[in-house]
Amino acid sequence: MPRRKEFRQFVHLDDPVPAEICYLLHLDPPYIPQGAEADPFKWAGHYLGTSDDFSRRGMEKHGTANGPRILQVQREAGGSWHLVRTWQGGRAKEKQLKTHAGKHYCPEPQCAGDHAIPADNPPRQGAKYLSRKQRRMRQAVREAQANYPAPQLRQDAGLSHAEAQALLAGPESAPEPMSPEEELRRIEHLGASWRIPHRQPVPKVRDLELEAG
Repeated sequence: MPRRKEFRQFVHLDDPVPAEICYLLHLDPPYIPQGAEADPFKWAGHYLGTSDDFSRRGMEKHGTANGPRILQVQREAGGSWHLVRTWQGGRAKEKQLKTHAGKHYCPEPQCAGDHAIPADNPPRQGAKYLSRKQRRMRQAVREAQANYPAPQLRQDAGLSHAEAQALLAGPESAPEPMSPEEELRRIEHLGASWRIPHRQPVPKVRDLELEAG
C-alpha cells in the first residue's frame, strides 16, 4: 500500500538549518510505569520536543536530570531512543503536533509506518491546539459540571450566580476563560469543599476517656 503522502523526514538536515526544530523520538522499548503493565494507554512510546539550538547541541541533555523526565526514567529502566522525525517550527508547531499521539507521526513499521501523518502544514495563526492531556482534562471538567448544577454550586461552594454560571459555561462563554489545568484544579477544589461538611469528626482519645469517666 503506498505511503499516504510524501514528506521530508528530517528537516534539520537542510542547509541552512531552521532556527527552531520540533523533533520526535521513538522509545525502545516503550516506557511502562510501574503498575501500568496492563494499561497500554499509560505507556510512553514517543517523546515530542522543541529546540532552538538543534544543530549545535542536538539532544545532549536527554537522559540526564537536565533533560525531559520521561527520557531520564527511560534510561534508568534500561531503555533507549532514536530520532525518527524533525519539523521546522517552535512551540506553536509543537502544540499543533501534540493534537495526535506520537505514534501517528512515527515512520517505524510498528507505529504508523508508511502511513505516518506528514503534518508539514504550518500552524494556523490564533488556533488553540489541545493536547491529549488537555482534552482529557476538559472531559473531566465537563463530567464534573454535569454532576454539580449551578444551584448546588451556589449553595455548597458559596459562589455567586455569576461565578457559578461562568464556571459551568466553560471556556468558550466564560468572561475570563481559564486554562484546562485551572478548570480541573478549581473543580477538584470545589469537590473537596463539598465533602468536608459531611465528614464526622473523629473523637480524640482524651475525649473518649472523659465521656466514659
